[in-house]
Amino acid sequence: MRAQVHSRSPFEPQCSGLASCEYVAHLLRVFGVAAEPAEADSGADCDVGVALGRLPARRAQKVLVLLEPDVETCKSLGASVADCDWSTDGLFSACCEARAGSLRSFFDYLHFDGPNGRVVVVDDAGRCVWRLCEADQRKILLVGTRLAEDLALLRQGDRTKTTRPRSEWGFDFERPTYLFDGLAAPAPSRERLADQWCETLARTLSELAGVSRLPLLPGNARAAVVITGDDDQAAISAYETQLAALDGLPVTYFMHPATKIDSELRGALFARRTVDFELHPDALHAPEQYGTLLEQQSRWFARHFGLAATAVRNHGFLNDGYWRHAPHWVRAGLTASSNLPGLNGTILNGSLLPARLVLDDCLLDHWSLLTAFGDGMLFALEMSDADAARHVLEFADAIVESSIPGILVINLHPENASRAPQLHRAMHELGERGFLYWTLSECIAWFNSRDKPLSGAAVRSGKRGFKAAWRRLFGGLGAMAVS
Repeated sequence: MRAQVHSRSPFEPQCSGLASCEYVAHLLRVFGVAAEPAEADSGADCDVGVALGRLPARRAQKVLVLLEPDVETCKSLGASVADCDWSTDGLFSACCEARAGSLRSFFDYLHFDGPNGRVVVVDDAGRCVWRLCEADQRKILLVGTRLAEDLALLRQGDRTKTTRPRSEWGFDFERPTYLFDGLAAPAPSRERLADQWCETLARTLSELAGVSRLPLLPGNARAAVVITGDDDQAAISAYETQLAALDGLPVTYFMHPATKIDSELRGALFARRTVDFELHPDALHAPEQYGTLLEQQSRWFARHFGLAATAVRNHGFLNDGYWRHAPHWVRAGLTASSNLPGLNGTILNGSLLPARLVLDDCLLDHWSLLTAFGDGMLFALEMSDADAARHVLEFADAIVESSIPGILVINLHPENASRAPQLHRAMHELGERGFLYWTLSECIAWFNSRDKPLSGAAVRSGKRGFKAAWRRLFGGLGAMAVS
């Protein structure tokens, strides 16, 4: 029997049952811990199993993460359990070595009493909500917060929000920012609330339960940067200006179906440069026809560039309610998106790391990654070029100094390059701060390589990035030329 929890939260859970276990296991793999649902029979050599409610019959893993454990299981482990109502604060803190920043939950939770086990996370009243126990030579982490639901809410927003026609930046089309209203408060907008939960879990398993953990980034780097540019039908001269300013740094261009770049110009402009091309679908004139237009524009991209697009950012960050574009992306074979805009470094989704979407209790083979900065700072926010560059570098320093590595996606339109020389110069300074340079496909390939079990779609999405990423990051063979 599970402990009785009467939900008083205004938020609706969007991840339950087996999907909760799959989602938490997936995020653990992103954070370097080999994990799978406890009842999985994949044959993978995983240190950690994730279960919901009760101890599973299968006992293959050395450590078990037990989400929302039931009363009888807690009794068998020498812990009593009681429920706690959600409060508007919902603040928690990790104890001892597991500490990884502020923690906030948006749902009711359980707390545990008893002499057995080690307290890991407590609420603001000091009650234990995560407890590490041991039974039959196996460590068991009792997780009383609704971890999967919190992570899905933080990373993907509130699915009860209704569509609203305008963004807070004054555009006449819907952007996804409203999905996250109220999720950051009372924490600052730069708090990585989702990453802090995941880091606390990974660090608990590594430092308190003895589980091995891989570095989050290659070479144990503290951060990486993905420079992107939205084509938006930019002039050829604008591309020339930007490529000169980037001076060989890797860049991912999201290409508009009316781009001025043809195959001849592509060869002349991008030869011997590390450039990825991805899709920038345009449905602003007919958002109700998004699915049809995406299909048409995906076929155009394959003809124009000689390969299928694997990643997407909508023209204008166009949105349709709660992730209703995602099924179209999946059908089109698009396995990554950077369609959440942070603009000025606002960590909209509480994360600077990619993760797969979980929708309708299904973990999709589609990765989402925040675009933390854009050159729209100069226009929508009326910042100077110097102030925008300084803003990015201060943000970068905070990532390097933090306990959690991060991926900084920065969107610089070719058409704006001449107006943002210092912002482009700052891209070079990121390397001096120890940032790795990645294209988007290289970034997703890296995380795909550690996300087991991999689906066929996920494997396909990584092929383009693996060769370049491994050669440049580990082989010392220099940048891969664009064919």
